[in-house]
Amino acid sequence: MEDASVGSLLETLNRLRLHQADLISDVKNHIERLENNLLLFKRFITEKREEDEILKEVTAQIREVVYKAEDAVDVFVSQALEKETEKSSKRSSQLSRGLKKYTMIRGRLIFPGRC
Repeated sequence: MEDASVGSLLETLNRLRLHQADLISDVKNHIERLENNLLLFKRFITEKREEDEILKEVTAQIREVVYKAEDAVDVFVSQALEKETEKSSKRSSQLSRGLKKYTMIRGRLIFPGRC
C-alpha cells in the first residue's frame, strides 16, 4: 500500500499542472523534480517500511518532508491565485475607467452642447 502523504502531494501536483498551468509556468522544472523525487520516496516507503527501525525512521522523515512540501505548494498556489485576482481586479478597474472616458467623449461628440 502506498503512503497516503506522498500520494496526496502527487495528486495535488498533478491537479495543479492540469488546471493551473499558467500559475506554475515559472516553477515547472521544480515541480517536475519534486514529482520525480516523490515517486522515488513512494517506492521506497512502499518497499522498505517494514524492514528495520532505521528504515522506519527514514520513512517517517520522508513523510515529514512531504508534508512540508505539500504545505509549501499550497502556499504557492494561494499566493499565485491572490496575484491573479489582484491583476484581474486592476484590469477591471482600468476597463471601467476607460469605458467611462469613452462614454464621456462619445457624449461630447454626439451631443456637443449637453456635456
